[in-house]
Amino acid sequence: MITQASRRVTMFSLVLWTVLGLAPAGEAATLWAPSSAPVVADSGADSPVELGVRFTSDSAGYVTGVRFYKGTGNSGTHVGNLWSSTGTLLASAEFNGETASGWQQVNFPTPVRILKDTVYVASYHTNVGHYSADYNYFDTSTDNAPLHAPPSTSGGNGVYSYGSNSTFPTRSYKGTNYWVDLVFEPAPADAQAPVVTAFTLPATSSSLTVPISSFTATDDVGVVGYLVTESPASPDPTAAGWSVTPPPSYTFSSLGGKVLYGWAKDASGKVSASLTASVTITDAGGTPILLLTSSANPFSSYYPEIFRNEGLNEFTVLDVAALTDAWLANYDVVVVGEMPLTTDQVGILTRWVGAGGKLIAMRPDPKLAPLLGLVADGTVLSDAYLQIDTTTPPGAGIVGQTIQFHGAADGYRLDGAASVAALFADAVTPSGKPAVTLRSVGTNGGKAAAFTFDLARSVVYTRQGNPAWAGQERDGYPPIRSNDLFYGPAAADPQNDWVDRNRITIPQADELQRLLANLLIFANQDRKALPRFWYLPKALPAAVVLTGDDHGYGGTMGRFDLFNLVSPQGCRAEYWECVRGTSYLYANTPIGDAAAKSYQDAGFELADHITTNCLDWTPATLRSVFTDQLTAWRTNFPSLAPQVTNRTHCIAWSDYATEPLVELANGIRLDTTYYHLSSRWVDYPVGFFTGSGMPMRFTDAGGNLIDVYQATTQMTDESGQPYPFTIDTFLDRAMGAEGYYGVFTVNAHTDFNPSEVANAVLRSAVSRGVPIISAKQLLQWLDSRNASAFSGISGNSDSLSFSITADPNARGLTVLVPIANGRTVGSIQDGNGLLPFYLARIKGVQYALFQAAAGTYQVQFITDPFAPVVTAVAPAPNATGADTVPVLQASFSKDLDPLSVNSSSFELRDPANLPVPATVSWDRATRTATLIPKYRLATLTTYVATVKGGSGGIADLAGNRLAGDATWTFTTVPTRPAGYSVWQQSSVPATLDGGPDSPVELGTRFRSDTNGTVTAIRFYKAAANAGPHSGHLWDKNGTLLATVTFSNETASGWQQADLSTPVSITANETYVVSYFAPAGHYSITSGAFVDQGVDNVPLHALPFGASGANGCYAYGSTSTFPSQGWHSTNYWVDVVFVPTDAPVGSAKVKVKPVPLAQVPKRTAENLLDLRLPISLR
Repeated sequence: MITQASRRVTMFSLVLWTVLGLAPAGEAATLWAPSSAPVVADSGADSPVELGVRFTSDSAGYVTGVRFYKGTGNSGTHVGNLWSSTGTLLASAEFNGETASGWQQVNFPTPVRILKDTVYVASYHTNVGHYSADYNYFDTSTDNAPLHAPPSTSGGNGVYSYGSNSTFPTRSYKGTNYWVDLVFEPAPADAQAPVVTAFTLPATSSSLTVPISSFTATDDVGVVGYLVTESPASPDPTAAGWSVTPPPSYTFSSLGGKVLYGWAKDASGKVSASLTASVTITDAGGTPILLLTSSANPFSSYYPEIFRNEGLNEFTVLDVAALTDAWLANYDVVVVGEMPLTTDQVGILTRWVGAGGKLIAMRPDPKLAPLLGLVADGTVLSDAYLQIDTTTPPGAGIVGQTIQFHGAADGYRLDGAASVAALFADAVTPSGKPAVTLRSVGTNGGKAAAFTFDLARSVVYTRQGNPAWAGQERDGYPPIRSNDLFYGPAAADPQNDWVDRNRITIPQADELQRLLANLLIFANQDRKALPRFWYLPKALPAAVVLTGDDHGYGGTMGRFDLFNLVSPQGCRAEYWECVRGTSYLYANTPIGDAAAKSYQDAGFELADHITTNCLDWTPATLRSVFTDQLTAWRTNFPSLAPQVTNRTHCIAWSDYATEPLVELANGIRLDTTYYHLSSRWVDYPVGFFTGSGMPMRFTDAGGNLIDVYQATTQMTDESGQPYPFTIDTFLDRAMGAEGYYGVFTVNAHTDFNPSEVANAVLRSAVSRGVPIISAKQLLQWLDSRNASAFSGISGNSDSLSFSITADPNARGLTVLVPIANGRTVGSIQDGNGLLPFYLARIKGVQYALFQAAAGTYQVQFITDPFAPVVTAVAPAPNATGADTVPVLQASFSKDLDPLSVNSSSFELRDPANLPVPATVSWDRATRTATLIPKYRLATLTTYVATVKGGSGGIADLAGNRLAGDATWTFTTVPTRPAGYSVWQQSSVPATLDGGPDSPVELGTRFRSDTNGTVTAIRFYKAAANAGPHSGHLWDKNGTLLATVTFSNETASGWQQADLSTPVSITANETYVVSYFAPAGHYSITSGAFVDQGVDNVPLHALPFGASGANGCYAYGSTSTFPSQGWHSTNYWVDVVFVPTDAPVGSAKVKVKPVPLAQVPKRTAENLLDLRLPISLR
C-alpha cells in the first residue's frame, strides 16, 4: 500500500528505478511474504532501540526500502536504515502514513546498490518499544532467494542497539527475529563486458610521465573501473590499481618505445578487451644524472623517489638492457641499482668512468669490483649497522653515530678505494669491511663509488617495516597494526626491534639518503654543480601536519574555529601562512554539508575516517569497507572535494601494502596510518620509529612503487608522549645542529575541545615560525615540488646555467646551488636581472639558496675573497674559575683548511710564555677548532690562548688567512677540587618529588675523560623520599663494583655516602651509578638526556643513545642493575670522582652550528598571542 503521505518519495524513486532499469517496488524481493506475521506482535514497552536483520543477496542489485512489522502499541516516529557490515550508514528514511499495525514500508529517495554475497544490515528505530519479537527464530537461516538472513551462529542475527537516536545495531539475543525486512531489486542482467571506445597517447614524450590523451568506455550497466597496464594479460577485476575515473597520465620507469593497454570493468566484474596505444619516451637532454634500472629488481626503480625527495629532479631513467656507449656519453653521473650485469655492460661502464664519468653502484655486481677498487671476500652481513666517516667530504655533516641499514651487504676489502662508511656487526662492533666507498679512476677525473648494500631496499624496509612480519600480531595488541611491522619481541617469535630504539632519535633512512645526495654533488663538482630543490617551501626546516580523528562527537568545528582565531589577519592558506589542519570524521559526525564546505573553502581538510571496527581485514573486505564508507561520506557531504588523504581507525594494517593500493584505487594519495602508538615499546625517545621524517611514497614488498605518500604520525595524544617536550624536541632538532629536517604529523583527536596536545603544538610551532598545515596541503606541495624539474643544466667551475619548469602550486620553491671548496657565488640572475640569495652550510655542503619560479637562471662562481673570522671562543675572555682540565674552542665564520688547524696555529701558553702541550682538532660540521691540554693546568693561574692569523696561520679553503691573531686569557680555579661531580651542589631537579612509587633502583650512565677513582655516591632527595637508601656503582654490563648505605641524611637536598674503598674507573668507559628508593618520591627532570648529556669535565652524564638509555631504572624489592629508561629522565644520581694526574683524554664536546633558518623565538601566555607572521622568513 502506498499512502498519500509517502507518494512524493515513491514517485521520485520510480523515476530513479526507471533510469536504473528496475521494476516498481511492488515487484521487489523481500525476506518475508506480505502474509508472514510474528507470533509475538507486541513484546511490550521498552527504551528507544534500533532493531535489525543481517542479510545477504545472491546477486548484486538495489535496496529500495525497508519494512518492519508493527504492533498496535508501537507508536511514534520510526526511521528505517541500511548499513554496511562495518556500520557505515548507507541510507536512511522516515516512515510516513503508517497503518495501525502490520507491515510498514518506507522507500529510500535513492536506491542503494549492494554487492552479492556481502553482509548488510536493515534496521528501524522505535522510541517506545512494543516491537515484534520471536525468540530463537534465527537458530536457522531464513531464505527467500535471492535474499538470505543467516543464522545467529554466523555472527548473530537479529540485532539491536539501545539509544535515543539510530545507531548501528550490533548486539543480539537468543536469535530473536524483530521482523525487520528490506525491499530489493536485482540489478538488470549484465549482458556484456564493457567496451573501451577510446584510448590514445601522444606519439612521443620527453618525460617519463605521459599524459593520456583520451580514455573512454561504455557498458550496458555502467563502467565502474579503469586501468592502464604495460602487460597485455587481462587484469583481475578485484586487484588493486583500478580507479573509478580514467587516469590522466601514466608514469614509465625507463626510456624507449612503449605500449600501454587500457581496460574497463563493470560492477559485475566483467573486464573489457583492451585498446592499445604506443609512445616513444625520449631523453629531453640536460639531465646530468642517469639511473640504470632492471626489471629483475623493482627496487632499482625506487631511486627516482629518493632523488625527488632530495630535490635532485634532474635525472633520466634507462633500462640497463638498452645501455650503450652512446647513451652514457650524454651524462655526468650514473647510478646503477642492484642488478646483474653482463661483461659487455661492465665494459661500457668501465670505459665511461675512465673517460671521466662518475659511477655510483648499489650492491654492485661482483664484476664491477675491480673498477670500484674492491675485492670480494664472499661474506654477507644483513640488517646490521654502519658508521659514516664524517671527515670525508660526502660524510661531513651527516650523523656520526652508527646507524642501521636493512637488507644484505656484501663483504669486501679495499683495494684502491677509500672508505666513506664502515659496516658494523651491531651498534658497537666494527666488521672491518666497508659500507660505502669512493675511488678516483684514471687521469680524466673519473670516480667510482659503491654502496655495498641496496640503499633503495634499505630505505623502503626501514620506513615500512619488516616484510617478513607482515600479517603478524606481534605486540599482543590487536588488531594487526602498522607498528607490528617494527615490534621485535613477539611472544612466539622474539627478535630485535626492526628500528633500534637506541637509534630512534636519528632519522636513519633520511641520513643515508642525504649521504647519497652529498656523494652525487661531491663526485660531480669538478664538472658542474648539481642544483637541487629544498624539501619544503621557503627553505623551511620543518612543518607540522596537525590532524585529528572525530568519531562522531563533533569537536571538529570548535577546533577549526580556534585555528582561525589564532591565524594572522589576511593570511593566505595556500602559502602556509594560516594555521590549518585535517579532521578525519565518521560520516555521521554532526556537521552539516554547508558548514563542512565552508571550512574546506577556508583551507581546512575534512575527510572520512575509514574504520574496520578495529578488526583485521583481507584485501577483499578492505576494498568493500572503502567503497561502502566513501559512498556514505559522499552522500552526507556532497559539496566536499574528493578525499585525498586518510588515517584508518585503530591503525588497522593487516599486511604490507594492500592499504595504499586500495587508497590509490579510491583517489587517496597520502596516508597517516603509520602511527607512534604502543608506549610499551616505542616509549621514551622522541624520534622516528620508521627511521624517517620525510613523506615519501610506499612500495609493495617487492619494491614496486605505489603512488601514495607515507606521512607517519609521529605524535599522538594517546601514546604517553609528554608535551610540549615532544614537539619541542622534534622542531629543535630540525632547526638546530642535527639538521633532522622533516614533516611532523600529529593526531590530536577532534572528538573534543580543548585539546592540550593541539594547544601545545600550536604554541611550540608558532613560536618557532614553523607552519601548521593540513595533510592535503602537504600532498599538494609534494606533488607540485615533484612535478617541478631542472633541465638544460650546463656549466663549469666558473658558471652554471639551468632552466626550471615549476608547477604553479610549488609556491616558495627554493633552489640550492652547491659551492665547491674555496669558491663562493658572485651573482645569481634570471631573465629579469639579479636575484637575492644567501649562503648556508647544510649537511656539510655549502649552498647558495634563492626562491625560484619557472625560468632560466645563471649562477656565477668566484674565488672566495673573504677571510675567516673568529665568531666565538671558550672559555670566555677574562674568565675566572676555569677548570684545570679545560676545553678551549674557537668557532669560525666559514669552513677552514683542516691542515691549517694545528698546534702551531691554535696554542695555549702559561705565564712563562711556554706552550702547553695539547691536542688540536677541527670539526667541519660546526666550524669549530678545539684544543685540549694533555696535562692538568695549575690552579689560580692565568693562561693565554691564541688563534694565529697571517702567514702560517688559520686559512680557509680558498687560502684566505685569518687577518690577525685572536688572543684571549682566562684564569683557573683557586684550588683544585677534592673531587668532581656531574652536578654542582647548587643544581636542583625540575620536579623535586615525583610522587609515591614501588621500590625502584634509579641511576645515571656516565664516563670520565681520565682514569681515576669514585670515592662517593650522591643523590638528590625530596622530603618524602624515605629510606633506607643504598648506593651502587656498576660497570656497563651490570657487574656490581661497590655498594654503600646512606646514613645521617638531611631532610632533603643532596645526600652523599663515601665508599669504604674507592673504586678505580677507566677513562672513556661507561659506568652506572644508582641508588635504591624503597618508597618512590624520587626527584626527576623529564627529557634531560634526549639529545644532550651533562658535561662537567672530566665527567659526562651521557645523552640518550650514546650507550643505551639514560637515566635508568629497575623495579624490584631489592637493588638490581637499572637498565630500563623512560623519556630520558634524569633521576639525579651522581658520583664524587678524583682523577689521577695522568694525561687528560679527549673530552666529548657538543657545539651547535648555525641552523638553516634562524627564526627568533617568541613567548606568549595564550594562543591568541601566537598568530603566525604572514611571511615565515
